[in-house]
Amino acid sequence: RVIPEASAGTQALLTGEIDFFGLSFAEAPDLVDNPDLNVVPYDTTSVNWFSANQDPSKTELFVDPKVRQAMMYALDRELLAEQVYNGYAIQANGTQPVLSVAYRPDQINTVYNYDPEMANQLMDEAGWIDEDGDGIREKDGVKFEFECLFAEGVATYEQQLPYMQQAWAEIGINMLPTAVPFTALLDGTDTGEYDMAVYGFQWSIDGGQLDMFGCDFLPPQGFNSMRYCNPEYDELASAAEKELDPDARVDMLIEASNIVNDEVAAGYLVFRQEIAGSRTTLHNYLPNGYSHLWGISFYWTEVQ
Repeated sequence: RVIPEASAGTQALLTGEIDFFGLSFAEAPDLVDNPDLNVVPYDTTSVNWFSANQDPSKTELFVDPKVRQAMMYALDRELLAEQVYNGYAIQANGTQPVLSVAYRPDQINTVYNYDPEMANQLMDEAGWIDEDGDGIREKDGVKFEFECLFAEGVATYEQQLPYMQQAWAEIGINMLPTAVPFTALLDGTDTGEYDMAVYGFQWSIDGGQLDMFGCDFLPPQGFNSMRYCNPEYDELASAAEKELDPDARVDMLIEASNIVNDEVAAGYLVFRQEIAGSRTTLHNYLPNGYSHLWGISFYWTEVQ
């Protein structure tokens, strides 16, 4: 069945009109103890992140890696995972999502744990100082303030963006959250006519991320909406694509991931789970990162 509204899908699941449905982060905790349902969270290749425009012809706010690092240290991403995603997410350390063959959080060079003192120090080092005492840093007469686009109607973003605004305000950065239709968000990031955007992304499990961070992969050729470019990364990530030894390839991907993570090419916030809800009358339904439907030939349901 095609069910346009998520709330209608959940209601159909509760009444037994359908056998399974993807649950939202907000709904799942209230349904865990429902005796008629199985609620199963599972790991994915999904990430929530912010894309900061690093094209100096558009804005120079995010060109310095120290600024991007400071913005990461200023965010309590464990708090985000717990309160916005209701525990169905974890702090993203590195750029390789949980199901990637190159997910090695213990081999990440820089972990951006919540540290506002470090964030303030890095902003000072980058030359952004609140000289007039209004709470907003400035440099060469330019205030550190910008607009951050996010897709309207997404409940998690409506919670997340005000928190990010507050956290960055505490280190002297003025961010204006702006809800827009998703198509308008993509128009801005594709053309480069934007300051920052927050959205989600899903990778494949193979670990290759050249089309996200490569110099030649600006939209529409790829997903490098940040306009980030590091030839060292390109060389390593390109070599990994040609490496036939699986272990050697993973090592190269980890090294490449450390390059973009150290420079905060993109602000990876949390790695998200998804949550499947199914009727207890549906059997052999084992959702995982391969999708809801991978084992559909094995599902069976009791006659109602």
